[in-house]
Amino acid sequence: GAAAQNARLHERLKKELEERTRVEEELRASEERFRALAESANEAIVVANAEDRFVVWNKGAERLFGYTREEALGQPVTLLIPEPYLSRHRESVTRLHTTGETHAIGTTYEGRGLRKDGTEVPVEISLARWGAGKETMYGAIIRDVTERKRAEEQLRQSQKIEAVGRLAGGVAHDFN
Repeated sequence: GAAAQNARLHERLKKELEERTRVEEELRASEERFRALAESANEAIVVANAEDRFVVWNKGAERLFGYTREEALGQPVTLLIPEPYLSRHRESVTRLHTTGETHAIGTTYEGRGLRKDGTEVPVEISLARWGAGKETMYGAIIRDVTERKRAEEQLRQSQKIEAVGRLAGGVAHDFN
């Protein structure tokens, strides 16, 4: 009768509560793994919500851009975008929200970042998008490429000097 029905109901609720607790613990552990991984990275790892505002900001982002986590969370992504790139960013966001289309997601591209002190830094950006419940999230791994740019420029300069040397050698040879 009623007592047996109550006992079955009680047992089912207990099992559901245990399952929910297990899922919540797995979720917490997953978040901790992500946080530990993100914090150990040298690169800036940031996540923005569908409103284009930061919800994740790691130590690498603090080092690269100069904003603390507290200063950056809740701020718009445009905080890090230098003036010449703002209109292109806004166009991309508008296209994304109207058509769902984006060229940047899943690719790595070069651009420029804006630091807290107002200086610009050459960066390489890898973007990802995923669903989190009903919300869409956007993640970026941002790498400072200042040293690589400097090395590329030095290589270009040395190749020019080498070419001028070959040319001068050829001209001298022709004179002789």
